Amino acid sequence: MSTSVKLLMLYAISLAFLVWIGTIFFYQPYAWILTTVLTLASIKSISLLFRWNETSKKFVVFINAKYSKLWIVDIFVAAVGIGFLIMGFTLYK
Repeated sequence: MSTSVKLLMLYAISLAFLVWIGTIFFYQPYAWILTTVLTLASIKSISLLFRWNETSKKFVVFINAKYSKLWIVDIFVAAVGIGFLIMGFTLYK
């Protein structure tokens, strides 16, 4: 695994850790939604990174496709990130 992939794994673990710290020590109503979703996303990310050889081959095929739809993935990831940001500010105001 490259350094950037290792940093992504560290990021996923840190995100899960921080959201649980926030839930335990700064609990707000409905914060469990954010905790659940971010924990599941972190677990999925970590599972993809542990199987990096298989995952990277699939991504290369997807990226190199004749009519790549990578821009749709970028927009989806940006929208989900903005959604998490809004939920975070709304729940932990």
